[in-house]
Amino acid sequence: MDELDDEAFMGIDIETIEAAHHAAANGVLLRTLQRSFGFEAFREGQQSVMEALLAGRDAAVFWATGNGKSLVYQIPALHTSKTAVVVTPLISLMQDQVNKINVTAGRGERQLAAFLGSAQNDPKIERDALQGRFPLVYISPEKLMSADGQILHALARMAEDKMLLMLAVDEAHCVSEWGHDFRPEYQRLGEFRRAVPGVPIVALTATAVERVQQDIVSSLGMMNPFISRFSFRRANLTLRCQRKIGTGGASVHMASLLSAFKTKGPSSLSSTLIYCPTKRDVESICEYPKMHGISCDHYPAGRTQEERDAVHKAFLCSDVPVVVATVAFGMGIDKPDIRRIIHYGAPKTVEEYYQQVWASQDRYPQMLRLVRCWRRSPRRYECCGIRDSLQLF
Repeated sequence: MDELDDEAFMGIDIETIEAAHHAAANGVLLRTLQRSFGFEAFREGQQSVMEALLAGRDAAVFWATGNGKSLVYQIPALHTSKTAVVVTPLISLMQDQVNKINVTAGRGERQLAAFLGSAQNDPKIERDALQGRFPLVYISPEKLMSADGQILHALARMAEDKMLLMLAVDEAHCVSEWGHDFRPEYQRLGEFRRAVPGVPIVALTATAVERVQQDIVSSLGMMNPFISRFSFRRANLTLRCQRKIGTGGASVHMASLLSAFKTKGPSSLSSTLIYCPTKRDVESICEYPKMHGISCDHYPAGRTQEERDAVHKAFLCSDVPVVVATVAFGMGIDKPDIRRIIHYGAPKTVEEYYQQVWASQDRYPQMLRLVRCWRRSPRRYECCGIRDSLQLF
């Protein structure tokens, strides 16, 4: 990890730097962590990133899922009561994170977080958010970079009034044209630096190879960022790869799922995601667990928003232990106890694969199974290739 140096402090308000050092020296950040979330101590690297951001320095965080990336912007915002604006790609993910903050740190009594985007129907929420009423404001890239520039202008005013703490870019691999999930709206986020100079930016992702990491830093206009990089390897993951069998093959590929159900009963069936490449596959594969009495639902394109929300909530609450979906569903899941992920078909790239299998955020054992067709899958995505690539991190 980079250390803070003199260059990082050029042009930064001296009072802000002194406040950051004072907070660290007196354990104030730790007390905020304990009071807000009940954790006894920071994980490795968390406090160093927070101190850099509180000192006004940009930061890039490349850690595996489950290492606590979100705390590096949540704790400073809760500590200072200034606003951290968090860009995230999916409405469902924003809603999950906002609810979690308000229930945990807010104790269900105080609204500390809000989201802005197409699903936000309360205009008062947006007014309050842009007046600094919430420490954490989650926003879609489309909303932030809206054509009229209204949001950027409002954030610039907040910065002038010293109410804006930072911009956090979650799932930052979406910034890079070399990444597996590139989104043009994300690449425009570099305009924030020109519109709101002097406010630190933190980029966070669990899936970015070196070229993508460099592209993230460049595209966002980061200046001398504090870089924290840990291995993406997770020892709790077990990978299995098997050949896809033709008609009727689902019975073989889901044998472990059915075995767990039959031996332990429905109440102990661990949360399972089954990814399929097409809507047709999603609907057909979903029928197989149901035939054997397993509570299962599907989340393909084409379902109404109300139906999607119902599936999402049921899975998060473990009312439905198995969901069959296209890959977009997984990025919107903030569920720590996913124990099994099955890919019924190979992903397009290795990067896309390890983005999807990182769904579980705790450190308990997790089974990953890739079911693929040998003849149709490109050679570079053979099981051994995926295994070797994962071991690099």
